Amino acid sequence: MTRALKVALIGVLLVVMLAALSGCGLSAGQDAFDKGMAYFSQGNYEQAIPHFQRAIDLDPEFVDAYIYLGRSQLNMKHWRESIAPLRTAYRLAPDRTKGVVQDLIMDAILGAATQGLKLDK
Repeated sequence: MTRALKVALIGVLLVVMLAALSGCGLSAGQDAFDKGMAYFSQGNYEQAIPHFQRAIDLDPEFVDAYIYLGRSQLNMKHWRESIAPLRTAYRLAPDRTKGVVQDLIMDAILGAATQGLKLDK
């Protein structure tokens, strides 16, 4: 094998390794999100939450992970906790999330207000 061929092979190998490494965070975030979605789809919101949080930790711009973290918290009646991830989803992708996030935040506000009224009685 010639020296030029060896250098070319090493270069190709490095490019492949860098491409594989650069995709690790995204695929790990997607994997955590997919696990969370499996629990969410079963109505097991408490077990879904750590997976959505992990996806966010791995990819802080993972809009769908923020939405489903907020939705999981809403479904568990954790009204106040649901607002922050929903607002973050809207901040990251306002055009894509506008209608969905606004409805979910309204649900959180109304849920918190209703819960507050029940506590006052």
